[in-house]
Amino acid sequence: MKILIPFVFSFICIYCSSNPVENNSIYSYEDVKLDTTGTILNENDIMATWALKSFVELSDCSVENEPEGYPTPVVVISFQDSEKVIGHTGADFTGNYTLSNNKIKITPLLRPELPEPKPEWANMFYDATEMTDYAFIEKLKLFIFYNQSSQVMVFTKN
Repeated sequence: MKILIPFVFSFICIYCSSNPVENNSIYSYEDVKLDTTGTILNENDIMATWALKSFVELSDCSVENEPEGYPTPVVVISFQDSEKVIGHTGADFTGNYTLSNNKIKITPLLRPELPEPKPEWANMFYDATEMTDYAFIEKLKLFIFYNQSSQVMVFTKN
C-alpha cells in the first residue's frame, strides 16, 4: 500500500497540476498553463477549424477525453470572419461569437433535432458553449474556459 500511494500521487500530477501563486491557482494541461492572463488573442488567431479533444475540470484536475469508437473528431467547430461559427457534432450547427481581449462569448448554437452519434459528448459541448468566458491558443491548441473559468474545453487545430 505504501508503494501505491506515491505512484497514484505522481500519476495525478502528470495530467493536471496546480501551483498557488498570489492566491490564484495555476493549472497545467500537457505543459500548458491554464490561466487567464495569457497573450491577447485576436480574431485572426482563432479563425480556423478546431476539433474538441478534452474537457478539464479545474477544481479536481479531472480530464475527460473524446470518446472512442466513432470516427473522430466527434465535435468540430470553425470560427469564421464576421463573427460566425459553424461546425458539427454529427449534426451541423451554426451560431455567432464575439471576441474581445481573450473574452469569448458564443451565442446559443442552432442545431437540428437529429440524433447525435455521441449525445453525451455533444451535450457537454453545447452546454459549455453557453457559458464561455475566456480563450487562448498555445502549442496549436485552443483553450476555451467556461462556467466562470472553472472548466476548460481543449481543441486541436483540425
